[in-house]
Amino acid sequence: MKTIIFLLFLMKFTNLAFADSLDRELSEYISEFNYKPVERLKDFKPELIRLGSKLFGDLRLSLSGDKSCFACHLSILGSGDNLPLALGVGTLYAGMPSGIFQNTASVTKRHTRPLYNKGHKEFNSLFTDGRVHKTTQGWKTPDEGFNNNEVSYQDIVKTIDSTLAVQALFPMVDLIEMRGEENQTLTNLEVWEKITFTLVNDPNLKRYFKEAFGNNKINIGHIANAIAHFEKYFFQVTETKWDKYLRG
Repeated sequence: MKTIIFLLFLMKFTNLAFADSLDRELSEYISEFNYKPVERLKDFKPELIRLGSKLFGDLRLSLSGDKSCFACHLSILGSGDNLPLALGVGTLYAGMPSGIFQNTASVTKRHTRPLYNKGHKEFNSLFTDGRVHKTTQGWKTPDEGFNNNEVSYQDIVKTIDSTLAVQALFPMVDLIEMRGEENQTLTNLEVWEKITFTLVNDPNLKRYFKEAFGNNKINIGHIANAIAHFEKYFFQVTETKWDKYLRG
């Protein structure tokens, strides 16, 4: 019995000594590389979250009417879709997480990017190729009218409040992702206007728009802001074991 007690004590002492050694080693790395825990966001707006959560899952963000943001960014799959390359409009969803079938959909050129912590200020360049990013003048995007703040874009550009919100605009106008080939003759502005008209005139959404934006005239920038605010908090991860360790 005494032997067992001694062995247990020895194991505990050894583990404590190892942990103490590991703490010292980690402390040196933390100091050298200035590691910090992921900050907890502080601008939570419940009315934007409520609207954004409904918009994120709304199929009418695609003119084809069969693709929402949640179609590719499933929380059960780590905010992805578990596919090597994302599928566009025409995808068949028959139960999650494994029931995603190509059906009539085209394959995109990119893997679905994760959304975790993308609402944090450090992320000012989004998409795999960084084609949406913050500049000293505003944002750089695939749409030159947006970049140059042309007259017809000014209300949208003035409304948009984050790089994540700008990013939310462009899957809607991508031919494969959400627009659909049948709408290829439309301009980006025309696509955004059609989506906006449909959503703001939905009687089930009107009170959510009212709560979030009051009596302001809604444009696609408001919709993108609500989606981005929802993503920012729904996919926020600040309490991993590493974060907790860095907080002491």
